[in-house]
Amino acid sequence: MIGANGTIARYLGGKRFPVIRRVVRTPERWSRIVEIAQDLGESLPAQPDPLALNQFLLRRKAADPLRFPDLSLSIIKLLGRGSTWRASPGRA
Repeated sequence: MIGANGTIARYLGGKRFPVIRRVVRTPERWSRIVEIAQDLGESLPAQPDPLALNQFLLRRKAADPLRFPDLSLSIIKLLGRGSTWRASPGRA
């Protein structure tokens, strides 16, 4: 879902449509996300790392597509509240 949102935002921005994004500055419960990854035999850095999180989610989706929606929802909830950011047309 996170990847799809980014793709859509880039596409719409490229077409010069205004884009609204949800931005999470620092995950509220990163340590719990790290624990979930460890429970699944994966590792994430101690400090929040969006690239590492994205790679983890991509691996889990490929490894267990049936359970991935539950994992994805859990991660989104643990990321916490975001703020809204509106990109100008052409700036995605």
